[in-house]
Amino acid sequence: MASVTFRIDFKDGGVAFDPTSVVMSDPTSAYGVKDDADNSVAVAAGTAATKSATGSYYCTATATAEHTYTAYFKYVIDGETYYSSDTETAGIAPVVTTGPMTGAQIRAAVNSRLGLTLTTDNANAHISEALRQIAARSLWPDLHETDASTLVFTTGLKSKDLPDDFGTLDRLYVAADRTLELMAPDQLRELQEISNAESGDPLYYCIIGGAVWVYPLPDASVTVKLDHWARPAAVTDETATLVLGDQFKEAVILGSMIAYMNTLGLATHPKMNETVGLYERQIAILLPGEDHKPKAVKAYRYC
Repeated sequence: MASVTFRIDFKDGGVAFDPTSVVMSDPTSAYGVKDDADNSVAVAAGTAATKSATGSYYCTATATAEHTYTAYFKYVIDGETYYSSDTETAGIAPVVTTGPMTGAQIRAAVNSRLGLTLTTDNANAHISEALRQIAARSLWPDLHETDASTLVFTTGLKSKDLPDDFGTLDRLYVAADRTLELMAPDQLRELQEISNAESGDPLYYCIIGGAVWVYPLPDASVTVKLDHWARPAAVTDETATLVLGDQFKEAVILGSMIAYMNTLGLATHPKMNETVGLYERQIAILLPGEDHKPKAVKAYRYC
């Protein structure tokens, strides 16, 4: 259920004070808060406003999502009665679901909020895009994979393809105590190609395109382990648990709504602007206190 909250503060010379009384009521005593869509009363006239601190009062009403509401505060100061009006638009109620987040839950929420009947395949495409966009915003613990991938370099092998889900590198290592060091692509490839290229245990690496290149060239088969932040795979089974945890549910719903509206070319539509604002708020809540964003591994073309 959505809600809408109205607030009013009282100060004199910067100092908060309490009026004699503060209630919700328009000048005709018809309502305290009303739904502008049909003029139905959401809060009755005469309902006392809630005091949150000296000089600060509020009133919260049960509302219909995305409806605009008008409220009146009626207050008495030094025996004189005053009125103050305000309008607010009720936000979208948070999705309430049980169990791990699935594509089916996201599809149902998107259909409900946008009045759609998206099919499973159509919704999966938008959910997949939402997951990819969220993954690009930070190094989320949910996407970190340790020892999930191994790259086997046989004797003399210069490079090995990265896994399909590779997003951002954490580290490459041969053993727990031996991490490969990053070397500039130009330098590493030049060393690989000289006639007397050194061979032995790989000590250095670089990433060129979708592959890891190492130096010295292996003089025997060696297994390099990879810790990385994964790129979410496309959603194909809406009953499967999504890769991001339950705390991302609202962000995934909003991101899927944005992806859908983008396909319709609604980049400047008011609904898009509203949804983007809510989405960015969710991302801000999810981000760790310290700004810690990934640096994308970009393809490097060696000539």
